[in-house]
Amino acid sequence: MGPSGLKFALFEIASSLRRGWGCTNSAVSARSFFEIAAGLGGVDAMHEPAWCYVNGIGGKKDKVAAAQVLRKAERQGSKVLGNSWTWKEKYLRSEIVKITVTNETSGTEYFMHAQVLCNESPYFAAMKNFSEGVNSAVELKEMDPDAFDIVANWFYRETIRGAKSWADFDMLVRAYGVADRLMMRACRSDILESIKSFCSKERLRPRNLLVISRLGLPKENGIVQFATDRFVFEMSRMVQAGSPSYTLDGADIEFFTAGGELVAVLVEKMLKALECFTPKAGARSTYNGRPPYSATV
Repeated sequence: MGPSGLKFALFEIASSLRRGWGCTNSAVSARSFFEIAAGLGGVDAMHEPAWCYVNGIGGKKDKVAAAQVLRKAERQGSKVLGNSWTWKEKYLRSEIVKITVTNETSGTEYFMHAQVLCNESPYFAAMKNFSEGVNSAVELKEMDPDAFDIVANWFYRETIRGAKSWADFDMLVRAYGVADRLMMRACRSDILESIKSFCSKERLRPRNLLVISRLGLPKENGIVQFATDRFVFEMSRMVQAGSPSYTLDGADIEFFTAGGELVAVLVEKMLKALECFTPKAGARSTYNGRPPYSATV
């Protein structure tokens, strides 16, 4: 069977699966076979996966992908009345984009799908140079390539690998900063959940907060609120148990001397927590038996 015959056969299999002709109806399988037939150059078959993309048949709706397939069919001579919408600016997306991530010491190149980038990141969606027919390229300066690698993996898998060491914790914090810069709320949330899981088994020290402080995030940011709440919670437990505090080393002291908004937030919360342990006249203690911030960590 030649290539043209294979395209026709795949198209017929897909049509049968879509309508249940002689087999069990399967929209997912039909969509897959239509995509294969279109990928082999079957112009007539290109309209079918586009129809699936527009209507969400066999998968999620994706008008950007549908427009891309229909433009390809039109360039090969299969123009359909009413498909002029596929040439609107918002549907013109290059298939592959070159992302160059650089910092002071290194740089790494990534080749990623513009559609994926725009779907998950308003930062990329707002860019004007993701136009079809242009070899689009974006340079992200002053960004850690290793941290971006975690985010790049999330773009396609939507999973974050858990931290097993403080080195992993530091990398996740930097990846959180990347996701925040790219305005990726879902990715940022997944990274924070992984950080929370790790911190539930380990004790935060000021040196760990230093990594977060260097991101320069506002005090309302999720990771700032979690880290400061968690640190104060652990310190409250130490006071409650009467256990000695750990010795501060150079890295711990650097956090407090560096200043910044995170330090101010932490000091404010620590002072509030200390009020729970301050005895009043005629009373043993105002501490109510429950560590402060226990409901937020």
